[in-house]
Amino acid sequence: MTLVPLAGARLLVRAPQSIDESLAGRAFRTDKSVERPQDDGVRLFVPLLDGTDRVGVLAFTLDAVDDDGRRLSRRLAGLIADILITKSMYTDRFFQARRQQPMSLSAEMQWQLLPPLMMDTPQVAVAGALEPAYDVAGDSFDYVLNDHVLHVAMIDAMGHGLGAALMSTLAIGAYRHARRFDVGLEDLYAAMDKAIASQFGTDRFATAQMARLDVRSGVLQWVNAGHPAPLLLRNHRIVAQLKSPTTLPVGYGGATPMVTERALGLDPVLWTPRKRGCSLWDVHVGGSLLSTKTKP
Repeated sequence: MTLVPLAGARLLVRAPQSIDESLAGRAFRTDKSVERPQDDGVRLFVPLLDGTDRVGVLAFTLDAVDDDGRRLSRRLAGLIADILITKSMYTDRFFQARRQQPMSLSAEMQWQLLPPLMMDTPQVAVAGALEPAYDVAGDSFDYVLNDHVLHVAMIDAMGHGLGAALMSTLAIGAYRHARRFDVGLEDLYAAMDKAIASQFGTDRFATAQMARLDVRSGVLQWVNAGHPAPLLLRNHRIVAQLKSPTTLPVGYGGATPMVTERALGLDPVLWTPRKRGCSLWDVHVGGSLLSTKTKP
């Protein structure tokens, strides 16, 4: 992965920087400023953070740096990050700068559908992505934190083209619409199932998992509609498979799903894909990790 330069008036455009091997990359990875002494002063690499969302890195040179300079550099970086996020709604230039190759129409639709790819609070942190990034179709995810309850959903619509993207978009829309009525997990499934069946018929479907995590108690509830079973991890090791009753994928008119509950505490969880092509997200609860992926 690389950090790509953003062109603009009076900006010094340099080569892309490796996230793993450059000072700019270190600032990006660690969310901490990095300093490099040089002949004409000190080169600063300051992470651009929108809350906890990593936007990029600001690099500039000062004659000398002290605590006041460091504090002001962080404030400047925060302001620039806010500007980038705000102005990205009015221009394509930031999207174009990030892209390294052409993106399919279905992938374009899916990326625009996603919630913010990162969220971090004192109780829970979430991060997500889609892969393969430039050619994903029916895979998607959604999350929201309402008070002390984190709601998450994973969608894998049938197929790999534009039709799959349309189905996934409808499924996420139905999920959000029902979720905002504060209904239970069973009713979320019913809303998605009805929407898919009414628009695509009974020969098309999407697998899904919907979950609710109480970030105060660490209790996870979920329903499974044809998805692989979650895997429980601790210290980067798989320790259990979280088996649960399943119902038919959404669109097939399956039986009302059974809600499974487990107290996670500080245990992490992983939904793992079986093949190439998936959506994924990570959730940290306390000091733990909840990481999910769909199968293709």
